[in-house]
Amino acid sequence: DELLKLLLPQATASSKTYGGTISANTLKDKLAAALAEVDAITETLRSKGFVAMVERSQIDAEKLADWSEDLSDLQFSIALDKDATQNAQILLGEMGYRLVP
Repeated sequence: DELLKLLLPQATASSKTYGGTISANTLKDKLAAALAEVDAITETLRSKGFVAMVERSQIDAEKLADWSEDLSDLQFSIALDKDATQNAQILLGEMGYRLVP
């Protein structure tokens, strides 16, 4: 929760859980909002240099419809690529500095 406040301060107000029955369209809207927050967090991680590249898999429309109607499993992945400081570490190593992680 604290990390979310640091990475995406505006998300804390909309991150409340909802109990009860909701329609398929509301579920789709809430998922879209949650994925937008995930995208914003991963972009913040990339822009601050914690990762070099971020890619989120797209969700198939048919699987999304199945999930919103009967709550079947819905899977997606987020790939975080490379250590953003790797090139600097290589350069410092070539200059004779010894780096110990």
